[in-house]
Amino acid sequence: MGVHNCQDLNIDFFDIIDEVLSASPYKFRLYAGTPKTLDGPLEKYWDLSNQCEWCIRCEGCNHWNICAAKQDLLKMIQKAGPSCSKCGKLLDPRTGLWVPGYPERDTEFWGLHQPQVIFPMHYAPNPITGDRESWAEIYKAANGGMETYKFWNEKLGESFDVRSVLLSRADIKNACVLVHENDLNQAIKRKKGYVQTVMGVDWGGGGISGISLTGISVLGFRHDGLVDVLFMDKLGETLDPLQEATLIMNLYRRFQCVILAHDAGGSGGVRETFLIQMGFNPNRLFPASYINTGPGKLVRYHPPEQTGSRHFYTVDKPRSLVLLCQLIKNGGVRFPKYDSWKRYSDDFLALVEDKRHVSRGADVYIIDRKRGMSDDLVHSVNFAALAYWHSHGKYPDIPTITGARLTDEQLARLHPVPKR
Repeated sequence: MGVHNCQDLNIDFFDIIDEVLSASPYKFRLYAGTPKTLDGPLEKYWDLSNQCEWCIRCEGCNHWNICAAKQDLLKMIQKAGPSCSKCGKLLDPRTGLWVPGYPERDTEFWGLHQPQVIFPMHYAPNPITGDRESWAEIYKAANGGMETYKFWNEKLGESFDVRSVLLSRADIKNACVLVHENDLNQAIKRKKGYVQTVMGVDWGGGGISGISLTGISVLGFRHDGLVDVLFMDKLGETLDPLQEATLIMNLYRRFQCVILAHDAGGSGGVRETFLIQMGFNPNRLFPASYINTGPGKLVRYHPPEQTGSRHFYTVDKPRSLVLLCQLIKNGGVRFPKYDSWKRYSDDFLALVEDKRHVSRGADVYIIDRKRGMSDDLVHSVNFAALAYWHSHGKYPDIPTITGARLTDEQLARLHPVPKR
């Protein structure tokens, strides 16, 4: 039997973990845990199951109380104990039964929703004191004594998404004010007139789920502080590391970039080695690795630790991505015509901000991506922008960003770009 306490596990790994059952004649799997977000692993498996809810018939009015938040569960939590959501009479949860929402799935995948409300240890009196301490905690939590998401997760056993999406599709469309399309030849013609052009790469390699591909972006930096994303692309899974490095070297030269910022983790080291062997100047590399948020600088430089090792940079992932998204919202980062790259736009809609409770008692904020969506292009843009800002020792000040939602021609009248 395979048992997963799976609310915090990466669902991409489940197939690999389940291989421990390859020699079992039964191959029985049990997925359990406390649900958290609406696109977490438990929610996914619940959607695939027959979705059984505990249902209790009221002896007073014969109403069947369904113990789900979208049905009767919230109204059932009364001060005296579990009560009928219709007439208020006390209920005995032990008289209930499981009712599947999708009985046609009974022979395929069972899913049991088990809120604390239906268990005697939570609603029955304490056999020693005679008091209902546990039920008092549930009632208090339901009436503001616990944060909403914690109450839904821990007491109701249901997912509750406290995560906020960092960018909307409207934000992306509003930022698409450049006059050219996301076309290589058009973008190359537009490269002149910028202070510098920088390339960003987030190595993909297919990923376990097959949705992560190498994302490439070329950014043009204006003298007025605005950032134009000139070109974006994703490389197919059929390219090997040497082919990817060769293609990126060619694009880097055609756009006359001055920095190549890339994801230094995982397969990044292999690609970097190929680039250097092909003659790439290592001093023009900005190898970056994400770290969790913390005090200090947004980007930290780490010199080589020993002979033969390479320098690298650590990047505060949450803070840097929030900065990038705010700049996009406020017109500080601009994109080509939307229709020319809308197939990639979901990468920017995949980012969500999530609050997690840690053992030290504090809540920390992390940036995650929605299940089943890629975010490769976002990181390629982020790495390129950070490389430029860090190398110049100056980060953008969002309140001073001008030109939001203006076309390139309108902006040129306000901030003429000097000819090089």
